[in-house]
Amino acid sequence: MIQVVEITQEFGQGKKQKTALKRVSWTVLNGSVTGLIGRKGSGKTAAIRIITGIQEPSHGKVLLDGNDIAQDPMEARRAFGYVPDTTDQFLGLTGEEYLSFIADIYEVEEDDRRHCLSTYAKELKVDLELKHRMSGYSKGVYKKVMLLGAMIYQPRNLILDEFFDGLSASEVDSVKQVLKEYAQGGRAVLVADKKLQTVDRLCDQVVVLVEGESKYTGSLTGLFDKYGDAASLDMIDLMINKDTDKWFSSDETQGSDSAD
Repeated sequence: MIQVVEITQEFGQGKKQKTALKRVSWTVLNGSVTGLIGRKGSGKTAAIRIITGIQEPSHGKVLLDGNDIAQDPMEARRAFGYVPDTTDQFLGLTGEEYLSFIADIYEVEEDDRRHCLSTYAKELKVDLELKHRMSGYSKGVYKKVMLLGAMIYQPRNLILDEFFDGLSASEVDSVKQVLKEYAQGGRAVLVADKKLQTVDRLCDQVVVLVEGESKYTGSLTGLFDKYGDAASLDMIDLMINKDTDKWFSSDETQGSDSAD
């Protein structure tokens, strides 16, 4: 379980001080997938950096299975797998070498390694790519192999940052299926993205960040209820990424964990 508790992130001092996150809170329950949605400047990247322990918040805390990542970073970091928004790491290794490297770090038993590869690698359709160097992978294959690396030690929490960018429609569908299966095993999955449409048919809950504030926390169904039956995901995405103040005012966040 991932618990984000009253997180505030400030940069600079005095008149130059900027606030990237303003007392945001939400929980990703075991057995569920949560989408963290926000455009550039929403605070989404700052939130992911804090949740994964890359930086500490100015105020508040993040608990991973009850462990405060700032107070007990080693134990908390063993509780999650993380796939960053990058395609330039471990390029000199083959997929097999990369996965063996990660499995060695986390002391994964051979039977568990084989199970992960026989199950998830085939579902993600990268089993035939693992003997090749990662420098030659397409963006989609590279990201899926990185996802395997985050899953091979079976962490109880999985965090993906802008993962679906650059994937084909068929790749998106296969990844969504794998993530849903992974969550159904009693694990918590957090997926950060710019668009609601990307996480459709995946998430049990979405958290919408606008200019550092949590403006909505709830189901996609709740968003449709909020904007009416005529609303589409494309329309709601436009609202989030354009006229955010108009569509997400603090008195409209019914059911939200926002702390505006």
